[in-house]
Amino acid sequence: MSALTQNIGTQSSHPDDQAPVACDLGQGRPATKAQIGDLGRVLTCAPNFATTHASLTRFYWLRRAVAAALLDDGRGRPRAAELVEAADGYRIRLTPPLPGDVVPWNPYSVPEFPPTALFGEPAKMACPSFDLPAGAIPTGGTCVAANGAQSTVDPKTQQGYARAILPVLQEAGMRREGVDVASSVCQGCYATANNFSQASVAIGMIIRYWWTHDLVARDPQGWVQAMVTAIRAAGRGSSCGWKEEKHSIDPERTLDQGAKALTARFFRIHSSGDFYDRDYAAAWLEVCRQTEQDGILYWAPTRTWVDRKFLDWWRAQRVPENLSLRPSAYHFGDPAPRLGAPFAAGTTSLFGIDSGEKKQVVQKTGRVMNVRVLVAPPPDPALRDWDCATYRVQNEAHTCRAAEAPNGERGESEGGTGCRTCWIHRDLTVNYAAHA
Repeated sequence: MSALTQNIGTQSSHPDDQAPVACDLGQGRPATKAQIGDLGRVLTCAPNFATTHASLTRFYWLRRAVAAALLDDGRGRPRAAELVEAADGYRIRLTPPLPGDVVPWNPYSVPEFPPTALFGEPAKMACPSFDLPAGAIPTGGTCVAANGAQSTVDPKTQQGYARAILPVLQEAGMRREGVDVASSVCQGCYATANNFSQASVAIGMIIRYWWTHDLVARDPQGWVQAMVTAIRAAGRGSSCGWKEEKHSIDPERTLDQGAKALTARFFRIHSSGDFYDRDYAAAWLEVCRQTEQDGILYWAPTRTWVDRKFLDWWRAQRVPENLSLRPSAYHFGDPAPRLGAPFAAGTTSLFGIDSGEKKQVVQKTGRVMNVRVLVAPPPDPALRDWDCATYRVQNEAHTCRAAEAPNGERGESEGGTGCRTCWIHRDLTVNYAAHA
């Protein structure tokens, strides 16, 4: 396909770039520092393992501090959380508000934490999202699969869960004899670093989880109705310009070539976090059903499939037509899972290969970076069908709308409609090159 060309990562230019490191890309050869460099913060190599652990530990203590404040309003009672309508959409309001210094080592910029926006707007996807804290359940996250793949989980718990899920991983085509924490996607998760570690983002997701977990447990239909109402109103005040988009439903032909068109608005479920239990997952299925006639398509990546009970539960459900439920690979380099109905084709994360070419990139800060151009790994349908082209865009507009689609459709700035493969082309497995 035409977009199997290049990704650009901010790669290290240190003289020993070509020195092998203790890391396996899942492609039958050792990596070099040049192939890993700073292409995201994917820390799959032994020298970086402690750094990853430190990042996860900081997240754990931040969550502990916020949880303690949520459970005690100053009078020994939990803080109340309610959904309120604001000028820019729906927000979760705490009573009393959290103090701005609830996390002393990462204080917020105002004395009281303001009401939390119900939806995020990831710049890459240019659409609303609903996000929860990433990471293992025992450390305050919502990702069941991370219980077996994060170094901050108690070793006995981590190892027991890893053994339990291994048969499911192997059935899905994982080329390993066991879970490798150091090269797991959960260990190097992008949603536990960078912007996600900022107080405004991290605390907001914890509050969203606090409100969701409580309401789904007490009144699941109340949560569903609140979400349906908020999603229908999500275009108001949206900075990402949530709008109807027209795309080809044919992965081989563009609209100009006579392909049938689909018009929809797109929503991402969990750019951070996952379905933390089956009641919560069932509530989301109902939200999708109730908004199907509103022309909204949802995409939800999930790693819950590694849990046998959760997998069996999914297979017993009627997943709505407007939900693309994509199983995510467990390790970097694993093949994208193909689990059959009710799942769409799965996703994975592969490393690009150094092309030998270098370029200069000027960051928003004005800093000039020497970068190495990475090309996609050779086509291999056993690993994936399609390489996400978002990070091939050579400017600040790293969005789905700006990216090339599998059928060759160009981005909006080039007169095309961009790419929404993850929502529309459910038969294609997708690779997201490791990125920040």
